[in-house]
Amino acid sequence: EDEQPYSVVVNRINRIVTLKEGDVELLMPKRKDEVPF
Repeated sequence: EDEQPYSVVVNRINRIVTLKEGDVELLMPKRKDEVPF
């Protein structure tokens, strides 16, 4: 009940692992036509 949720976030580009407080929203991959570069 009094737990504080944490999320482990791994950056897939540079492999840095961070601990974030709370429930982190996961970003979904985008299609090529949705990315401006």
